[in-house]
Amino acid sequence: LGEREHVVTACAQRRHFEKRRRGSLAAGSRELRTPLAKIREALALLSDGAVGELEPRQMRVVQIARTACEREIRMVTTLLDLSRLRAGSPLRLTNGVSLESVVQRSVNDESAEATSRGVEVQLTFDAEGARCRLDPVLMECAVANLVRNAVAVSKRGQLVTIACERAAGPDGAPGFRVTVEDQGPGVPPAIRA
Repeated sequence: LGEREHVVTACAQRRHFEKRRRGSLAAGSRELRTPLAKIREALALLSDGAVGELEPRQMRVVQIARTACEREIRMVTTLLDLSRLRAGSPLRLTNGVSLESVVQRSVNDESAEATSRGVEVQLTFDAEGARCRLDPVLMECAVANLVRNAVAVSKRGQLVTIACERAAGPDGAPGFRVTVEDQGPGVPPAIRA
């Protein structure tokens, strides 16, 4: 084979491999949904007192587990969404989504970890009533990831701030900005670019 044929063959093999990898990721994500849904249901039954009244400490543990379970369900959903996006499907944009509720859920998901690490998380919202056209699941995961990373690099007693404000988009159209800041070490200058 000539050089051109090798390149074409290699590209075709890579596309085939990528397609199989995405299929495996989607299949694995779907397989995780069922046990996670069962765990969610079991934790809800515990929380509702279906197997007897829980003591406050037990209830706190159940709430931590429920929060973690919900986060994992959203992560699996995000993996499926990302797999779908890479396959060329469009974003699932929804009109009129409350930006505040999306960001608040993201912060709530990470609050238990922040508390256990002794890191204070503070949310300021200067865009009350903001309604956006966005994919709420992907946005929530993106903000939660930023908050999680900020908490992870913070020391006990440090502050992580999340600010939501009105801001112009790249094209000058009205929009919103969500900023997550921490007091951690920051990104070394050598790799910042």
